[in-house]
Amino acid sequence: MSIGLTLVFLTLLQVYYGILALRFITGAGFKAWQALIPFYNIYIMTKVIQRPWWWTILAVLPVVGNVMMVVIFFELMHMYRIADIKNTVLGTITLGLYFGYLGFSSDLK
Repeated sequence: MSIGLTLVFLTLLQVYYGILALRFITGAGFKAWQALIPFYNIYIMTKVIQRPWWWTILAVLPVVGNVMMVVIFFELMHMYRIADIKNTVLGTITLGLYFGYLGFSSDLK
């Protein structure tokens, strides 16, 4: 795979994570456009969950990034008090799709 194709794939993956995190980020008082900008949305999510900025760097690394995004979404669920075993397992099995469902179906406060 060429570097250009890899960058396109990573950018599309970040837009996907941004769409999933849209409600979580807007529920924390940030603007919706901040959730849709690739890589910046990860930084905003780390600010929402009150973690260090360097988690953003870990989240874009190959292999480690996949695990970090699950951890970030799990922390977001804790922030909004919707974390339980069922939500965690479904979020992990569906590779993040369930987190989008939670964000758009739950009352986030």
